[in-house]
Amino acid sequence: MLTANDIKELCSKGELSLVDYKLKQYDLEGDDREKSKFVKDILAFANTHSTRNDRGYILIGVEEDASVHLGIIKGVDRVWDSNVFRQLADSKINRKVPFEVYPIKVDGSVVQVIEIP
Repeated sequence: MLTANDIKELCSKGELSLVDYKLKQYDLEGDDREKSKFVKDILAFANTHSTRNDRGYILIGVEEDASVHLGIIKGVDRVWDSNVFRQLADSKINRKVPFEVYPIKVDGSVVQVIEIP
């Protein structure tokens, strides 16, 4: 599980193959297209890192500053319970994809982390 300092460090390095910034929370109550964005992102990380010991991170509530390629913590308005993510993934993916979902408070803002081993 990441800490607030870990989040800051990941934001200072920019998006890499192990880190993806998402400014807005996934709309898990939206239509199937919106739900598919989450499933696609989970599968992309699971497939990319399946032969390595690295962990991938989707940081929700972090905006990429394109001019310097660093993450700026903006926070999310809504934190989804990890079970909502798990139920959606399990209903759309044939094989179980292990991942953890948790919120981290960073300097007064909440970042929702999806950690994919």
